[in-house]
Amino acid sequence: MSASGVRRGALGALAALLLGTLAVAPTARAENNALRRHLGEARIYFEAGNLRAAKQSFEAALQQPRGLSSAEVHYGLSLIPWKRGQVRRSYGLLERARAASKEVGWDGGEDGEWDRRIAGRIRYVERNFAAVTLRHPTGGKALAPLLDPPPRDPLLRRFAAATEAQIQAGSVGSDGAQRLFLPSGRYWIGDNYVDLVAGDLASGKQQILYLPLARGPVLKRYQERLRMQAEGLPIAAPSPAVGSAAVTEAAPPAAAEGAAGVAPDPLEYPVVRSYLSGNIAEDVSARWTAVPFQAQYSVYCPDGDTEHQFNFPDYGFYVRFDPGGELRVKGAEMLRVGLGSDWLVGDPENPNQVELRFDGKALVVVANGMEFGPVQVCDERPQRPGRWQIRLSDDRARITYLSIHPLN
Repeated sequence: MSASGVRRGALGALAALLLGTLAVAPTARAENNALRRHLGEARIYFEAGNLRAAKQSFEAALQQPRGLSSAEVHYGLSLIPWKRGQVRRSYGLLERARAASKEVGWDGGEDGEWDRRIAGRIRYVERNFAAVTLRHPTGGKALAPLLDPPPRDPLLRRFAAATEAQIQAGSVGSDGAQRLFLPSGRYWIGDNYVDLVAGDLASGKQQILYLPLARGPVLKRYQERLRMQAEGLPIAAPSPAVGSAAVTEAAPPAAAEGAAGVAPDPLEYPVVRSYLSGNIAEDVSARWTAVPFQAQYSVYCPDGDTEHQFNFPDYGFYVRFDPGGELRVKGAEMLRVGLGSDWLVGDPENPNQVELRFDGKALVVVANGMEFGPVQVCDERPQRPGRWQIRLSDDRARITYLSIHPLN
């Protein structure tokens, strides 16, 4: 072949390659646009409370060529059962996403944002829920387990309240059993008092509970316990000799410490506003003397520009929620993660739920059912109590139900 023929052949191959590249680029853009359109529709439906339509849009996004490899799509699908109180179903979808993230081409979002949200939600579930298999009685309605005492975390309280509706719905497997994730803690199962410990959620590891019939003296005692809880009265647990059916043989270390009188009394502040934050921080600094500690609170953000911060200058770290729900923790190490639509604004009836757990060196932050950390914030454990500083950027914003207590 002549030199000119070789050149023509090479030019022809190059032209074919360029044409193929130009053809692929519009296709990729179209696929991405379709994925973003379905995700945008899903978010609009979800925020409007139309979970059925949101689920359909998330499923349509999943069917797109890039849907299966999108962490955002998988996380969105997990929100539907989460919002319905179906923690086990939500966890299963998140676990599926974590397995898919090991495949080539996985898109975890900018700086891995969606991967962090998936991992944060998984950690929250594994730390706070127990897997159970419920056996329903024959011949009548089952009496739901009663969590006692109720958890401090309002989000966990909502999941506990959703348990009764799920049990009454009676959705069971082919073997006649109902499998759920329940918030960990101590429960009344009829007149038995059982301890459900958060831990292994794998299939086959569930604690089996036999539910009694909702009738007769057992139902009356259940209703009396509900009344006492509503009035804030403690319910005396039965002694082991009377038939307490505790799952674990020993009380958790935190419970033993509290019984011994070592732990300080919790501090509680019903409302913190911007003009009160300085005085309340000074009060906490003067009265709270324990490290490690755990702080829980609700925070209402009137708009996306609201920010708030807990600063610990003597410990050398701060926790800040910037506008748009960007979480920042700065100490010996730094954590930065965007919460996006998982950070709630503009709805005073649905404030954000936040928990800070500081063990003396590392900090874990829980925000709306997602756990981030531990972040190393101190190189050495503090030897004495430190100052607290609290800041709210907006006079309309408020922190409610701030409680500070020893770390569980």
